[in-house]
Amino acid sequence: MNQKMLYADRSFLYAAQGRTSANDYANRARAAFARIEAETEYFNTRVAGGKWEYMMSSNPRSRAVFDLPATAAVTPVAGIGWGVAVEGHVPSLADRPAEGRSNYAAQAAKWAPGDDSPPDTLPTFDAFTRQKHFIDIFKTGTTPFNWSAAADAAWVRLTQSSGRVDEDVRLWADVDWAKAPKGDDVTAAITVRGPGAERTVRLHVFNPAAIAAADLPKFVESGGVVSMEAEHFTRRTDRDGAGWRTLPDLGRTGDTVAVFPTTTASLDDPANGPSLEYDFYVFHPGKARVLVTALPTLRIHAGRHLRYAAAIDDSSPTVVNLEDAGRWEENVLRAAVIGSSDAAIGMPGKHTLKIWMMDPGVVLDKIVLDFGGLEPSYLGPPETSRVLN
Repeated sequence: MNQKMLYADRSFLYAAQGRTSANDYANRARAAFARIEAETEYFNTRVAGGKWEYMMSSNPRSRAVFDLPATAAVTPVAGIGWGVAVEGHVPSLADRPAEGRSNYAAQAAKWAPGDDSPPDTLPTFDAFTRQKHFIDIFKTGTTPFNWSAAADAAWVRLTQSSGRVDEDVRLWADVDWAKAPKGDDVTAAITVRGPGAERTVRLHVFNPAAIAAADLPKFVESGGVVSMEAEHFTRRTDRDGAGWRTLPDLGRTGDTVAVFPTTTASLDDPANGPSLEYDFYVFHPGKARVLVTALPTLRIHAGRHLRYAAAIDDSSPTVVNLEDAGRWEENVLRAAVIGSSDAAIGMPGKHTLKIWMMDPGVVLDKIVLDFGGLEPSYLGPPETSRVLN
C-alpha cells in the first residue's frame, strides 16, 4: 500500500519534470496494486481451501484510497534529452488529473538545460548541522547519455564527477568544513555538463566566523527551523511524584515521552506541573510557531482534557488543548496530532523552550520551532542538532 501511493505520487512529480522514469514509477504503483489484489484473492480462495472467503477485503469501506491509483506519464523525446533537478525544488502539480494518465511535456520544458535556464539553488549548507544535499540528473529522451560535474571551489565535494545516465543519477554534494571559508553567506557553484548543454547549480554556505559549534547547545536553528525529538530534552523536573518518562520506540521517528503515573491530577496552573526543558540556539530570531507533535490519544480520565503548556524563556505559558487540534480521523491516519502556539524571540543566541504537563495522557513525539523555513512533509524536518566534528 505504501509503495502504491508513494510510487504514484512520484510519477506525478517526475512527469512534471519530464523524467522518463515517471513511467517506471507509474508501472511500479500499478504493480503494487496488483499485488494487493492478488494477496487478497489468495487469502479468500486458497488459504484453508477458501474457508475464510469474504473475511478480507482489498477495499474496506469502499474508500477511494484503496482503488487503482491515478498516475502520470511522459512521452520521451526522440534521441538524447536530459535535465537536472535540485533538492527542494518541486514544480507545480496543480494540473494533476483526478484519474488516468497525462502527458507533462509542457511542464518539462523548464527543467531541460539551456542557455536561458535560470540557475538552480540547493538548500543552504550549514556548518553546525552539516547536511548533504542532492542533485538529480535524469533522462527525458530515449537515449542514455554521459555527464560530468565539477564545482568551482575545492571545498565542495561531490560523490561523483562523471557517469552515464540510463535512468536517474543522484549526485550528492557536501562541504569540506576544514577548508570552507568563513562567512554568513559563502557561495559556490556546481556545473553539470551533458550533451549539448550545461546547467549551473548554486550553493550557499552558512559558516559564521564568530561562533564555535562547541559553544552551542545540542539544537540549533537551521534553514529557518529548530527540530527536536521530544525524548531529547535538556532537563526534566518532576513534581509531587509525577514526571515525564521516555517510552521507547513508540514515536513515528523515535521514542516518545509521557507523564507517569497516569493517575496524576490535572492542573490549571502549569507552574505546578512536571516539565521538560529544551535548550536551543537561534541565529535569525523573530516570530515562531511552536509545533508540538503528539500521538493521537483520548482523555484517560472523565472530565479532563489533553492539555500542555509551552513557553520560551520567561514568557507567559500558552495552554494548548490537543482535543482541539485537527479531526480525530485524520490524526489517527497520520498517527499524529499537532498542537500549535505562537512565540517571539528578540535576540540571537541561546534560548529555552519549556513544556509543562496539565493533563496526563499527552504523549509527546516531536517539537519544531518554525521561524518561516518549514516545508510541508509527512514526518517533519529531521533534528537540527549541531555536529562537533
